[in-house]
Amino acid sequence: MKMLKVILCLLILSSCSNKNTSLSEENTSSSNTSLSSEEISENTSFSIEELYINKENNSKIYGKLYSPINDTNIKKPLVILSHSAFLTGDSLKKYAIHFTSLNYYAFTFDFCGGSSSSKSDGNTKDMTIFTEVNDLKTVINYFVNKDFVLSDKIYLLGSSQGGLVSALTANEMVNYINGLILFYPAFNIPDQVNNMSSGSIFNQFIPMGEEYINTLKDYDPYKHIDLFTKKVLILHGDKDNTVPISYSIKASEIYKNCILKTIAGASHGFNKDNYSFFKDYDTEVLKYVDSFLNTIVF
Repeated sequence: MKMLKVILCLLILSSCSNKNTSLSEENTSSSNTSLSSEEISENTSFSIEELYINKENNSKIYGKLYSPINDTNIKKPLVILSHSAFLTGDSLKKYAIHFTSLNYYAFTFDFCGGSSSSKSDGNTKDMTIFTEVNDLKTVINYFVNKDFVLSDKIYLLGSSQGGLVSALTANEMVNYINGLILFYPAFNIPDQVNNMSSGSIFNQFIPMGEEYINTLKDYDPYKHIDLFTKKVLILHGDKDNTVPISYSIKASEIYKNCILKTIAGASHGFNKDNYSFFKDYDTEVLKYVDSFLNTIVF
């Protein structure tokens, strides 16, 4: 089973950095976050602030706010980036930095229980697609009320499972989201789940709990995306065997205002932070992203 094999591989990779994190009681804190020389050379005109966002159940979501510092205009658009399964918000930091060069705020965060390396509260055994939707809603509601954010210019970007989560969330929060960017969105997860059999395998071999599986049985994600009629950009590699591009083609036919771009040669990831170890496709990817954002009139 393709998805199960991918899950096992990702579990092995994430377990190498497994750790228990104790979160501060404060809502926000500043941090000097280390970046590679390559990332620093791309753009030095930004700052990073660590944030802890409280959920209704008093658990906390950890994230990083990337802010451009070369413009005196405080109010700016915001892109909220949602990571793939078993990764963290840092896997999308390169994109966040790029958005600051366009004079956007960008926020990356760790889903609660999203991986063993997550700095947010929660356990992977309790994580489901729908707990992640609730996490993303919490993040959106947090920033909508901030006076430095143009509340009518909030965009979502999600990769793989984070793409599915972003699509489902945008459908429920149409009035808050101005545009949607999806990287190889995992619309195939429910199909993969329906091919799995329940039982002791959940505790022995895969990091998520049975609730992850049970909440997706007979669930059709395509019935939960069509209310979002604003602009959508989907980028998908034509060599993706984890999530076949056919799933994005179907989504593009459901969305009323969607552009689907194929990244030739790409598999399930566009850079090394997202498991594209042999080639980086970000130059092409960001070209499409920039063009898409330029079509959305301020």
